[in-house]
Amino acid sequence: MASIVIEGREYKLSLDPFDPFVSPQYTVAFCDELAARYRPIILDPQGYGRIPVSPDFMAYRLVYDEGQKRLCIIYEIYWRRQDCTWREFNKDHNHDYEQIQIHFDLSTGAMNHVVLASDGPPIYGGHGVEIYSRRNDVWSGEMRSYTASVNSYPWGRHLYEIWVVEQPLHNLLFRRRRPVVRITTCFHVFTGIVRDRLPPDFPVMALDVLFPHELEIPLCRLTRQILWKWYYQHMENRFGHDLSHPFNPPHILYVPSPSAIIPRLLYTFLGIVATVRRALTSR
Repeated sequence: MASIVIEGREYKLSLDPFDPFVSPQYTVAFCDELAARYRPIILDPQGYGRIPVSPDFMAYRLVYDEGQKRLCIIYEIYWRRQDCTWREFNKDHNHDYEQIQIHFDLSTGAMNHVVLASDGPPIYGGHGVEIYSRRNDVWSGEMRSYTASVNSYPWGRHLYEIWVVEQPLHNLLFRRRRPVVRITTCFHVFTGIVRDRLPPDFPVMALDVLFPHELEIPLCRLTRQILWKWYYQHMENRFGHDLSHPFNPPHILYVPSPSAIIPRLLYTFLGIVATVRRALTSR
């Protein structure tokens, strides 16, 4: 058991020191009160998130960095089925997982990041990352990172390249400390509701008028038992997210599992194209 203070409130963390899906310097933890207080509000005005199948649940886990005084809440929203044709690509499959993260600086108790699995250019398979942080301007570009070793991530160390848009945290709309996002495509990616795109003096409590259809999603713990099932027992479209070290940008890391041959070949091809494009434009 560990005790932390976030925005003036004390929370007791239930630690799981034996969870294998985390880097050695961090610890997996749970606190239902904390996760419920900050759980994202997910709006679905166009029906992408509930037609034909609504999310089964939102599962959370905490990654606790005691040494650097950091905490990340990882929320994974799970659909048992995705039906989607996007830009003439058939993206239908069983088991879809989309991630949202909220980061805290435990030395001050302040929130310092909200990270969304968002959309991006076709060269990245239509996926991208939105980061709301303490920066003062808007930045966009490619970020490159590596997934962890096989000791904490089953699919091992791989290069991950993704398109990122980063902007100030105060741009993001919150309701009772919960970030407000919406689903933007049939493959269930998110974008934040940005304050300067709302009408002047728009009351936060009237969001249901402007953006109807908030998804009611049960919240549960993302235990190692669930991850074991997602990584190893979902035979079609196994879980590809690396949850082991979420603190370094771009924060959300994804690689298709070895059994997902077509997505893995597609991501490899897109990676080669991106590398060639960078080489040509740098001349």
